[in-house]
Amino acid sequence: MRWISLFLVAFCTSAALRAQQNPIDSLKNELAKQGLPDTSRALTLMRLAIQYETVDTSLSARYYRDALHFSAGKKFDYITALVFQNQSYLYRAGGDYERAGLCFDSALLFLAHADHPNRELLTAKIYGANSSIERYKGKYKTAIEYSMNAVRLYNKLNKPDLELNQLIDISSIYKEMYEFVKEEEYARKALAIARKLNTATAYFRGYYGVALALIMQNRYKEAEAYIDSSGKYYSPADNESSLTGYHLVAGLAYMNLDKLEQANEHFRKTAELAEKNKNIFGRIQANLQLARVLTLQKKYDQAEQILLATEKEIAQTTGKVHLEILLDYQSRLYEARGDYKKALTYYKEYKEITDSASSEQNKQYASRLEVEYETAKKEAQINLQQAAIKQKNTLNYILIGSAGALLIISLLSYRNYRNKQKLQQQRISELEKEKQLLATQALLKGQEDERSRLARDLHDGLGGLLSGVKLQLGAMKGNLVMTEDNARVFNIALNKLDESISEMRRVAHNMMPEALLNLGLSQALQDYCDGLSESQQFVINCQLYGLDRRMNPSSEVVVYRIVQELLNNAVKHAGATTILAQVMRQDSRLTITVEDNGKGFDKEQVDAMKTAGLRNIQSRVHYLRGQMDIQSAPGRGTSVHIECTIEKDV
Repeated sequence: MRWISLFLVAFCTSAALRAQQNPIDSLKNELAKQGLPDTSRALTLMRLAIQYETVDTSLSARYYRDALHFSAGKKFDYITALVFQNQSYLYRAGGDYERAGLCFDSALLFLAHADHPNRELLTAKIYGANSSIERYKGKYKTAIEYSMNAVRLYNKLNKPDLELNQLIDISSIYKEMYEFVKEEEYARKALAIARKLNTATAYFRGYYGVALALIMQNRYKEAEAYIDSSGKYYSPADNESSLTGYHLVAGLAYMNLDKLEQANEHFRKTAELAEKNKNIFGRIQANLQLARVLTLQKKYDQAEQILLATEKEIAQTTGKVHLEILLDYQSRLYEARGDYKKALTYYKEYKEITDSASSEQNKQYASRLEVEYETAKKEAQINLQQAAIKQKNTLNYILIGSAGALLIISLLSYRNYRNKQKLQQQRISELEKEKQLLATQALLKGQEDERSRLARDLHDGLGGLLSGVKLQLGAMKGNLVMTEDNARVFNIALNKLDESISEMRRVAHNMMPEALLNLGLSQALQDYCDGLSESQQFVINCQLYGLDRRMNPSSEVVVYRIVQELLNNAVKHAGATTILAQVMRQDSRLTITVEDNGKGFDKEQVDAMKTAGLRNIQSRVHYLRGQMDIQSAPGRGTSVHIECTIEKDV
């Protein structure tokens, strides 16, 4: 039965296929319209990203970033969540399930604050999609938890059709876990929903799901009744996956019940549907089962002809997925014909593959059992410790009661003494940590105060002095008679003086930007990114979320300096064309991400050098009680991710 499971897992998994036309030009024209409403602009950017997924993934990623930046900036929480949800498909197509999962987490974060009538419906769909990701990663229990969350929401929203689909997905997950009884349980729950819906499509899928669960348990006679019930609601208008799967499962049941003509008919319909829809996987599977039926009917030449043709097709397409079934059926064919030499050759090849697959399956099963065993072991240890503590407490109560008042006083005094020692030791540790924190705060505050003083001195002192010199030179120019060459040199000197004044003001602004003090961290970072990328060969994509509420000034300055230092490093050393600067805050949790597509570097060499800039950033991260992770490689760009905890709002 294992090969049946292998096929049905791959064939019956729900697939969401989005129709692809080519409206890219019309969407770009829509985007270029003057006066386009903000919501329409955000949705158009998202649709462009979706259309580019199968054309140019880099452009798709760019439009997704633009859509996120625009919708989040406009506080369109629901649309932002929708963009994150669709962006996950881009990562899933590339096999990057970790990033796809992060997209879903971000979508749920924005949905929590969204005010939209479809908020809970989108949340349920994201739970279902997240379940699929965990399922692909082999984390079946987590996948089931996500699916159950989706089922509860669909039930609450009275969406029985979506609840039915999710229950069928849960049944399929249990099938992949080889827990066929649980598979049947949820298939029957789906059938109960189908009876409430009372539609042909629902009945077709519900009965077919129960039949599949029964076949996995070798209960073919019971499965036949459900196949017959499902067949009553069969409609050619149903999707190709459901129809092909139905005929295949029906054929398997009838073949194992020795109803070979009926099995032959269903397998031929499977092949016809697969051929019509250019489904190579389904066609190969149907031909393999046809060959098996022909073998059972003693039509050996026809069976051999089909198997030889299928063998060539398998070698060119699906590989190991069908090779196990092919070798098994070839061995059975030649055994039935009396060609035991060939039968033994194919059987040995078949056993080699199945033993390898069984070994891998056993390893996974053993790993899962080990985790469950360790969990149960820890729970038993906890229960044992709790019982020992309870027994010890009971004994202590008896001793205390019999020892008398003097012993009670002595024990209480000793306990108080020990508690005081512990409290004092804890207090000492807290004071040491506070001392270290105060020292760091004092150092950073001193640095920022000195920066502020130097900025004021440069701006008010040296800036005023240079401006005065400029005015005096300008006045002198009108009173002096100079040759043309001298006048040109004089004008060049005035221009250089203007440049010096501008450079001095820029330096003073970077040392302590006014926007940070007056308008807050969000505006200061946006101004800095805009100023840094102005008229440059690179683009800085600045994404700021949750920074509307002000933090305490010290934290804002530290965060600003961290982002400033990371961006300066990217601009000076990376040679990048695109830089992402993202700062996101949720309650007391703050994350900082700076990525570039530059030349990258060898992380091990940089760790060994411990440059001053890196140490400076690290000290500020420690000040915020955070952690920093740097990912880079030569030619692959650089990504710096920081997570930290910030103080309460001012």
